[in-house]
Amino acid sequence: MGSGALASSHQATPVAGSPRPASPSAQGRVGDERAVSVAGRLRGVSATVTLELWSSGDLPLLERLMGDPRMTEHLGGPESPDKLRERQDRYERLDGGDRMFKIVDLASGAGVGSVGFWAKDWRDQQVYEVGWMVVPEFQGRGIAVAATAQAIELARSEGKHRFIHAFPNVDNAPSNAICRKLGFELLEACEFEFPKGHFMTCNDWRLDLRAGYATAGDRRQERTPAIDAGTRHSDPAHEPSPRQR
Repeated sequence: MGSGALASSHQATPVAGSPRPASPSAQGRVGDERAVSVAGRLRGVSATVTLELWSSGDLPLLERLMGDPRMTEHLGGPESPDKLRERQDRYERLDGGDRMFKIVDLASGAGVGSVGFWAKDWRDQQVYEVGWMVVPEFQGRGIAVAATAQAIELARSEGKHRFIHAFPNVDNAPSNAICRKLGFELLEACEFEFPKGHFMTCNDWRLDLRAGYATAGDRRQERTPAIDAGTRHSDPAHEPSPRQR
């Protein structure tokens, strides 16, 4: 699994309170209306997924994502059980427009990964960051692209910030290919510390949420490696300390 990355060891103060609970039917259908229409605009993507708000029963999936050495190859290694429980608590308590979802593969009904977006200060500007992961056995099916496309549409519909960024490791070819597939613009390479003591160089990809939807094919960009080796960027409880390359 190729894993993208970002985040520093500085932890932000969690937002008090919990998000409003969704009904079981609503929780199981976040983004469903966009699933087919968004995927239809992405050449070569046939995977159909839905997004569910991250919930208290999703710790086992989180353990498969952030507790697996294959999944955290570009993130400094797997997290400890205590760190995973802390992360689970953060995901359950997100508020103020930050979102974390479980990716559900409609064909199998299985929870196969995570995708989320959150507000952050970046280059003296308020932006969104997006990050995603897909478990190894479901990679290579277009799931990361389809799920991230839905998350981007949800961020766009909120209308809070103009830009959404993604920060895959420069060595993570599949993750960078996902950004290109989704129409992001490559800005520059930056260095981040995550976890503490572990430095990585990441690409800064940016998408204008107020512009029309454009894919890599629309821009006639060069061919890229096979996509969808699910990736993870940062999480909302961390703020990056970039060292520009």
